[in-house]
Amino acid sequence: GDFIIDSQSFHSYTLIWTGWGHTARVWDIAFASSPSNADPRCDSLPILISAGEDSTARLWSPLTSEKEITYPLRGHRCESVWSVDACEGIIITGGNEGCVKLWDLKSRVRTFRTRTAFDNLKSSMVNLPVPKDKLVQSDSTPTPNQEKEFYSHTFDKYVHQTDSKSSTKIKKKIAQKKKNNSKGQIICGIEFFSDRNGEMANKLLIATRAGGCFSLNLLLQSWEIHNNWDQFVFSFDDAKIMDLDPSTGSCIGVHPSGERVLVGTTVGWIVIASLSKNGDTQKFAFSCPSYRPAQSISWIDCVNFLVF
Repeated sequence: GDFIIDSQSFHSYTLIWTGWGHTARVWDIAFASSPSNADPRCDSLPILISAGEDSTARLWSPLTSEKEITYPLRGHRCESVWSVDACEGIIITGGNEGCVKLWDLKSRVRTFRTRTAFDNLKSSMVNLPVPKDKLVQSDSTPTPNQEKEFYSHTFDKYVHQTDSKSSTKIKKKIAQKKKNNSKGQIICGIEFFSDRNGEMANKLLIATRAGGCFSLNLLLQSWEIHNNWDQFVFSFDDAKIMDLDPSTGSCIGVHPSGERVLVGTTVGWIVIASLSKNGDTQKFAFSCPSYRPAQSISWIDCVNFLVF
């Protein structure tokens, strides 16, 4: 029957494993089954894959060792690997340079004895650049010429009001702002999923912090561009269109049917967006009761999902 979990109840947890290897923060993790003919240290045991701010993904066997079971997955030309997932013997990672990479798990999980073996692993990686985000220009968003005029006017104004030393500092700040605005895509979510008729995960969904939403057909290695997840989103509270900041995107969860996706944000909003091709473009959003950042989303069944 129905049951209610007391929101005031307390739960205790016991730490059973800690892995050391990343040199910076860990952003995402995923579990995978050990492939056949794998390293004896992790045979028939679950494999943990972690992605971090040190631009690597790392493989672990939590039930056998605190150390990594193979060399780190390196290949992203960026500071952070934001997302990782695994399915059917394939590991996929997404970095903040706007690129996803596919890795063959079986070729990675084995005993490495020589440097030559490590070098040969380059052939087990597939590089798949994510399509460019669809930029939506609003009335309040300045055009490139308007920004250039603003920066020039602001700099000239302060040059006359301050000494040369202060103007140099201002010039550096303006240059840094331009540099920050020119950064590449940042992937906020990545997940394997199946289409309506699929029996196995044959697609990959990518969401970016510019509002982009893309799915990759793993068999054809072709991309499909979906509508931006942050545009024309209605609030469940008052049915009004929201002004969502796509840079707050933090995680995704694809519906079991493969027709919808949930996008979590760092400000507590959960967006429901359609992935179907039948013209359904409506998107809705609701907020978490405590307005805490959504760090992960998992569907329990076709109706219920878990957010933490």
